[in-house]
Amino acid sequence: MARPHKSKRARKQQQKSSQIQQREKGNQAVPQTVSATKVEHFQGPIPSPDALQRYESLLPGAAERIVSMAEKEQTHRHNCETQALQQEIENHQARNTEIRRGQWFGFLIGLSAILSGTLLAYTGHPWPGSFIGTGGVIGLVAVFVFGHRSSKAPEKRP
Repeated sequence: MARPHKSKRARKQQQKSSQIQQREKGNQAVPQTVSATKVEHFQGPIPSPDALQRYESLLPGAAERIVSMAEKEQTHRHNCETQALQQEIENHQARNTEIRRGQWFGFLIGLSAILSGTLLAYTGHPWPGSFIGTGGVIGLVAVFVFGHRSSKAPEKRP
């Protein structure tokens, strides 16, 4: 609920206005005019009950319109936050699907390299078969080792 906030200056001026001040000038009393300024500060979409009552007295139905406007704004904000969270969930799920697909394709490529190397070595080409098979194994190990390192946040050095 919004609360009125009076500044120190406004409180001092209000205290001065409650007192009647006169200055003596010679034998004659001269009234002095004191003005007061009231400053109120509200935080939030709905003003204080006093301010709402003043709005209502100036324009009938204004208080209901102000409260209705605040309720609509709150509903709008909740909808925006819900949509943002839903989009974040969808992005996270898409990222996980992409990672899973990449792992499967990497596994299939590595497996085909190992099988191709084995087939070449079995058919009488041991050197090319060992290079292709070893390259497939080294590639898979490198992806898992360096892939996990690069996905982590970089460490801060002092």
